[in-house]
Amino acid sequence: MNDIILAAYKKAKELNKDGDVYVFKDKHASYYLIIVKGSSCKEKSKIINIIYDEVYKYTNEIDLIVFILDKDNFNLFMSQNKENLEKVL
Repeated sequence: MNDIILAAYKKAKELNKDGDVYVFKDKHASYYLIIVKGSSCKEKSKIINIIYDEVYKYTNEIDLIVFILDKDNFNLFMSQNKENLEKVL
C-alpha cells in the first residue's frame, strides 16, 4: 500500500472519529476507502472533498473511490463485493 492511500485513510479517520473506516483493494489495484457513517449528501460531499484535497497534495491522479455508507448499506455492499475485495486497512 502506498503512502497516499495511508494519508487518505488517516484523514478519513480524523473526520470520522467515532466511526469505522476501511480500505479495500480489488484485483485491478483500485482502492476503495469506505467511511461508515450516516450523514446528509451535503456532509458527504464535504468529507469527500477534504479527503481528495489531502490526496492531491501527493499526486494528481489515483485510482481511489471514496464511499460514505451507513451501517446497513455498508453490510449490503460487503455482502455483494467481498469476494472481489481484499481488506488493506
